[in-house]
Amino acid sequence: MSRGEGRSSFFIDDSVEFPSDLEDRRDKSWEKRATAPTEDGDEEAKMVPYNPRMRGPVAKATIARCSDLIDSVDIPQLLEDWDQLEHHPTRGGRPSTVTMRAVLVLWLVLAWEHQPLQLKRLRDIAYERLTPETAAMLGLPWDPSISPDAWYERLRRATDRLIGLIDYLPVFDLQGRRNRHRRLEKHEWDAVLAQRERDAEKLNDRANRADVLMNRLLHATYLLLPAKLRTEKISVTIDATAVRVYARGMGKERLAGLGPNELVSIEPDAAYWARHTEDHSDDGKAPRSKMKFGHELELGVLTSNDPSRPDDIPHIVVGIGHHAPAYGPGLAARRMFANIIERGLGLHYVIGDRAYLPGAKSDDLQNFLRENDALLVMDYHKTFLGLQESYAGAIMVDGNWYCQTMPQKLIDATKRFREGEDADDNNDNLTKRERRQRSQERRERWKAAIEARKPYLFASKGGIGKQGKQVLMCPAYAGTASCPRKTETRLPKGALPLTIIAKPPVGPVRACDNVTSTTFPAHVGSKYAQHLQYGSKEWQAVYGHGRNSVESFNAFLKDGNTHALEDGSRRRLRGSVAQYFLATLTVVAANLDKINDFFARRIEDGMLEDMGMAAPEANSRRPRRSSAHQRNAHRHRQRGRAKKVNTPART
Repeated sequence: MSRGEGRSSFFIDDSVEFPSDLEDRRDKSWEKRATAPTEDGDEEAKMVPYNPRMRGPVAKATIARCSDLIDSVDIPQLLEDWDQLEHHPTRGGRPSTVTMRAVLVLWLVLAWEHQPLQLKRLRDIAYERLTPETAAMLGLPWDPSISPDAWYERLRRATDRLIGLIDYLPVFDLQGRRNRHRRLEKHEWDAVLAQRERDAEKLNDRANRADVLMNRLLHATYLLLPAKLRTEKISVTIDATAVRVYARGMGKERLAGLGPNELVSIEPDAAYWARHTEDHSDDGKAPRSKMKFGHELELGVLTSNDPSRPDDIPHIVVGIGHHAPAYGPGLAARRMFANIIERGLGLHYVIGDRAYLPGAKSDDLQNFLRENDALLVMDYHKTFLGLQESYAGAIMVDGNWYCQTMPQKLIDATKRFREGEDADDNNDNLTKRERRQRSQERRERWKAAIEARKPYLFASKGGIGKQGKQVLMCPAYAGTASCPRKTETRLPKGALPLTIIAKPPVGPVRACDNVTSTTFPAHVGSKYAQHLQYGSKEWQAVYGHGRNSVESFNAFLKDGNTHALEDGSRRRLRGSVAQYFLATLTVVAANLDKINDFFARRIEDGMLEDMGMAAPEANSRRPRRSSAHQRNAHRHRQRGRAKKVNTPART
């Protein structure tokens, strides 16, 4: 079976019989350990106290499917190659009991079970929840005489060996060894920063490895989709989400003012994240209780190329990045998109949060995306609205090129719309009904102004050329307007233009003097330019669908009932790269859940169609009490019974 073909069986297996009584399952492993001989040779069985928190054995299917996910993108071989490069020619000492592949599978099992990603949970799996069969699948010894502490140390060393291959922000002790077991003094932290500067080339290689590993894990989940859903070009919405760390925070100003012997944070590479600033930087105005101390994740969420069919694909993460808040989000996003392209995926729409589009430097992100044929769709902060750039007789307004004769009231339409919103927000004398009515009136006027801009809009003569150059046609030549300076036009005979430009520009103007089109260099307006007309119905559909997809995934990822990414206490490995690793595993598990739910809904709809029933729509006022998996399992249990059981009602 080729990669990606028929991979839906990873989740759904029709041959599986659902047990009638799930409570009959028992964990047999503790019984075998209870009868293990003691060190002094006493053969009496040890008394094992009852532990209600103890989980049952990990299913063989879980181990097999997590192993298959990791093996499908050759991650074990990748880690082995990196290990050889890092410890050339050979690593000394005896062979490891726990391989990096085995510990990676166990971490993924924890994440998929929605458990806290902690070493003690990993130890519990190895000591209590593996059977001889599942231990053999991982290449681990199944030996009841190995103590919990011994398992903990073996798993810790295996994890540390894996993290060491990608640790681009290491912390060294005075002997030059990686050490995060205590808080450093300020002079020690300064020595660490100096050492990182000396090892910059090696650490840059590790940073590339980290991005490759994390994105390859995500790519393995993308390959689970059927081939017909994996289009040649994908649309991606990028957004950042703050990830707390389990540590006491320390702001950059306080850190800079510490004395040589004062202690820095146990997580010195983390920083404060602020919601009220555009780039989430700590401006010193917000109280610490209103901020988060941690890192930022870039999440590139897969969205539909056709916003009118948003449910045609599962909205999963296909790219990921990591950095401290406000430190280089544009470059981190570029690395993420570069990794997506290197995996053979083309870019269609790229929808961005304001911190990235247009917040990033154009040379860092926007020009790179356009050179790779991406169609950018973005929104603007109120300070960036209106006239943004001018070139060759054209003006850029809200990210689009228009004829310079466009009336000023149309140029300032969006700016006036936002200013009206701000004025009403600060007016405490308005009732809710008045606010709603005034907001609706302002929006209608703004939409009318956007429609009135269309006749002045420059039209594309083709795609984006080499080095990001773009060829655009004057609206008079494109046929949306009539201008005395334009004798040739593409307007069909008998058709009337949308508007007439009565007062064209005077003097030599390149856009007016060129017969057909004008070439716009990549650097002109590159920070703000976007593909769709800002505010149009097409723009609202694409941008709204993209933003809804990424915000929905963020909420799912941080839901305390499932993956709980918001809770830093669930991820206690120290270090920026260790947090990147654990957060990525959480995102991978969320992807698996999203794909699983997607397939379950497809199967349910197919079952209902075979029964001649239409799939009922979800009630928007009350949540469903059962999931698609539960309803499918119920139907599966009814097979072979004489009496037909109706589909459980969705409420």
